[in-house]
Amino acid sequence: MPGATVPRGRAAVYEIDGRLLLQTMHSSGRAGISEHHVDVLDGYPDVTPEALGDAIGVALARSREVPWPTSWPSMREATAPHLASSPRRYRSWRSWQRAARHVSVHVTADAVYLHRWLPDLGRGGWEPRPDDAPRDGWTYDLTIGGDATPADIGTAVLTLLESPPLRD
Repeated sequence: MPGATVPRGRAAVYEIDGRLLLQTMHSSGRAGISEHHVDVLDGYPDVTPEALGDAIGVALARSREVPWPTSWPSMREATAPHLASSPRRYRSWRSWQRAARHVSVHVTADAVYLHRWLPDLGRGGWEPRPDDAPRDGWTYDLTIGGDATPADIGTAVLTLLESPPLRD
């Protein structure tokens, strides 16, 4: 997809044991509402930026504005696609969440915003760590131009996934 336009929208990329899980995030105002479907891309860390960028583009193309939900799925329902697409040794959301790495992608007309999220095990969700100082030029956030190609986005996601692990 050289020179292809990247669709506007939101997506989440999770890495667990060499498998990349890609999930479309729908928008409801400023909030992201995850789609139940998960796409799988095996072979990390040998996945090319182009292949990852193209897969993210597919997830972004499904992103749309949705109304605020009247009810939220249970944690069991919400986490089922992640656990089903992951190695069987992860039987609980907490063990899966400790092992997974998560990067969100938000593409607008002006820029592409990428954030590495870290597990908030007490709440069962994901939170940024703004109190962490950059290490050797790395931060938990990257912003690239709105004219980014799928390969540029794939490279940025891989950069965040390959960054140092959580501090203890």
